[in-house]
Amino acid sequence: MQRIGEDVSEKLGYTPGIFTVESHVRGKWACRPCQTIRQAPVPPQVIDKGLPTAGLLAQVLVAKYADHLPLYRQEGIFARAEMALARSTLAEWVGLCGVLTIDAMGTQTAIADEIRERGADYVLCVKDNHPKLLDSILLAQAGVGGVLQAASNWESHNTGHGREEWRRCWAFDAGDRLYKGDQWRELQSFALVEHTRRIGDRTSVERRYYISSLAPDAEKFMRAVRSHWEVENRLHWCLDVQFGDDYARARTGHVAHNLALVRHIALNLIRLNTSVKTSIKTKRLLAATSDEFRAALLGLAVEPKTDGDEEED
Repeated sequence: MQRIGEDVSEKLGYTPGIFTVESHVRGKWACRPCQTIRQAPVPPQVIDKGLPTAGLLAQVLVAKYADHLPLYRQEGIFARAEMALARSTLAEWVGLCGVLTIDAMGTQTAIADEIRERGADYVLCVKDNHPKLLDSILLAQAGVGGVLQAASNWESHNTGHGREEWRRCWAFDAGDRLYKGDQWRELQSFALVEHTRRIGDRTSVERRYYISSLAPDAEKFMRAVRSHWEVENRLHWCLDVQFGDDYARARTGHVAHNLALVRHIALNLIRLNTSVKTSIKTKRLLAATSDEFRAALLGLAVEPKTDGDEEED
């Protein structure tokens, strides 16, 4: 056989602090007698025809969901390594690794198109920023235009910390009930998620509405929605309320990133400590005023003072 050329494909990898480019050279071979061309197959990829390697995707996902590092901060970290990766690109990669959930701010037809174009599914929250779409969901659920039965439903009941909580989800086939539903690429379903909380004599009910490219599977809807809000409640809300993260104005050099890491470390240390059953705010106060508690948080040992030490003081 006679070599007639080659194809070169490049993949972007990541070593902490260092980006690498992987080049896969696939030679082309031609057989004159049989008049055929042979070439090695393309190596398997996490994202079909995508740029990132599995290592880079793992870094982004672990940083986002395990280290709770938002994508805009990862964008800044990569920029310092002279690699311009926009947060929209990072979000696209994250979405292609599973189901992408976005709050109402990101409920846009262009975003839905991009998510489906890349082979991922979307679960988008619908609020007053799409009033006609929201109204059509409410009317369809109320049976206007004909009775609409839920394709599936799911419910859970939890008690603890002096409260009872019920979570319910009803998933419906989208059909032609939604306002301009054909503008949302491959829209298959919409869902109502209801959260009821009872504390003493007070009961509160919160309802959210979603559209999705997923089949009308209520349990799958709830897993996606709860995963989204778990990150918000367990990390972003705590960092904002307890540490004032949203009000931080540090911008010079690496200060913003360094302070964010310190806050994450402090929050994790406080949560890991079970010696005192109290709030995060109280634990922070104890850590600031008690040498013993602060040492326990840091895993250090504090030698108790002796009478001789007190006399010397």
